[in-house]
Amino acid sequence: MANVQVTLADSWIHMGVTYLSGVHTLDESIATVLVAANAATNPMPVAPAAAEPVQRVETPNADGAATPTNDGGEAPSGEPSATLEVIVGSKAAASLAAAGYTSYGDAITADDATLSAIDGIGEATIKKLREHKAA
Repeated sequence: MANVQVTLADSWIHMGVTYLSGVHTLDESIATVLVAANAATNPMPVAPAAAEPVQRVETPNADGAATPTNDGGEAPSGEPSATLEVIVGSKAAASLAAAGYTSYGDAITADDATLSAIDGIGEATIKKLREHKAA
């Protein structure tokens, strides 16, 4: 099913999931239920977020020989630059992107409460983000 962006004036609980007030990107079936209950307004279709392509690069190792990598090399901070999709999976990466977190660097700076308020982001996804930073 397609994703739809809706605006909730108040917090709602649907099938055990709490949706806080504000703008959410939801599965069309959930959005339809919330709109029918007059909980959500302004349903707008959302185009699926395209995954960022991973570029194969050659990085020199200690003896100067080129070592191929599949993760795009290293970020300016020295951390591996894996995409969000690689770290947390495509659905969670799409949810993060819809909320404005388009890179690992963006997502890791948010606190746990902010991330868990995003539809489709739970404790397991946050743990993957934090563990990737520690790796």
